[in-house]
This record gives sequence, structure tokens and C-alpha cells, in this order.
Amino acid sequence: MAPRCKHADDMVNPITDACAKELAAYTPVSEIPFDVPFGTTWFTGTAEYRDFFRDRARRFLAGDLSMLPMRG
Repeated sequence: MAPRCKHADDMVNPITDACAKELAAYTPVSEIPFDVPFGTTWFTGTAEYRDFFRDRARRFLAGDLSMLPMRG
């Protein structure tokens, strides 16, 4: 039987990873401080990519609303 939800091999906390995955999906590439190849996703990104968004998710879950991607 297949698992219910996919997760990265290096998952630390399911709640943090779920939030980080959503932030990664909606954050413009221009807000990421390192080069990201076109078409990068949560599952194809590097550990640096996932750790960047995990850090942002931890800060957001702690109440820092500045972590939300801004859409104009």
C-alpha cells in the first residue's frame, strides 16, 4: 500500500515540512537567495533548498508573518 502523503527523505517534522512545502510552492524565485534551476520542486530541490524553506516555516509558525510570500 502506498503511503498517504509524500515527504522528503530528510523530513524532520511533518508540520514544519508541510508548511515549508507550501511556502516553497508560492515563493517567487526572486526571493530565494541562491540559484534555483527552473522547475525545482520540494522533492527535486537540494537539501539547501528544503532547509531554506524549513527555516522560513519555523519562523512563520513562531508568529513571524513577514515569512509569507508577497503577491502584488
